[in-house]
Amino acid sequence: MRTRFLLILAGVVVGVAAALFLTGPSLPSAAAENPAPLPIGRYQISAYPAAGGGPTGAFVVDTATGEVFSLTVMDNPKSLGKVTK
Repeated sequence: MRTRFLLILAGVVVGVAAALFLTGPSLPSAAAENPAPLPIGRYQISAYPAAGGGPTGAFVVDTATGEVFSLTVMDNPKSLGKVTK
């Protein structure tokens, strides 16, 4: 009885060891990724409320190019030109 138990236990241990050896690691090694940082604060926005029945809108400044846009709820964005330094 004891010999039979030891043989079964040895068979299970050998089977598990062989399975782990033949399949290799279950998960690939993790590699650190350093994505390129996004530009912070590229766009500056100044919103204004509707006054005297006019549309609500905003001015947007692209700080990378200096271009100023006007946005309203009624129209498509319009470029107002560039800011000079």
